Amino acid sequence: TVQVETPETAAKDRFLAEYASSHWDVVWLASHGEFDHWDPKSACVQVDRAQSYVDVEDLLHAAPHGAARRLLMLNVCDGARSAENGLLPRIGLAPAIASSDQAVISHLWPAEGWAAATFGVLLAMELARTRSFFSSFSAALDQLRDRPTELANRFDAAGVCPTISDRLR
Repeated sequence: TVQVETPETAAKDRFLAEYASSHWDVVWLASHGEFDHWDPKSACVQVDRAQSYVDVEDLLHAAPHGAARRLLMLNVCDGARSAENGLLPRIGLAPAIASSDQAVISHLWPAEGWAAATFGVLLAMELARTRSFFSSFSAALDQLRDRPTELANRFDAAGVCPTISDRLR
């Protein structure tokens, strides 16, 4: 089962309700992320067109516990960024909310939109092959090294994302 929310229909309260549900194997957010190096505890991601944001505290309070481990894919800039203060990297979105109940994949730095979308498609294709989260992540990263025309041909053969295929060409 896949449930898609568009920016026009998304809302912070609905996002947090779905995020809190142990029903989902994967929760995927493609949006805008912010990380302030001077205030790392304020890291957040935009969840709707009204520019509502969820922050680390929102996600920590809503995270499901006790179910099978699920994946949170934050296809957002700086989602994996953490404070560089010499301590354990737990101050930032992905580092703070990763746990035995939830794996998190995100971008460490700002990512160009088409590169982020291409990585997202590759990751989704690998996850659909029923690979583990880490194996899917590793395979998607490896494939990013392929020539853009090879990626476009792979997307065409799989019947996915003609817009991204055209852009890659």
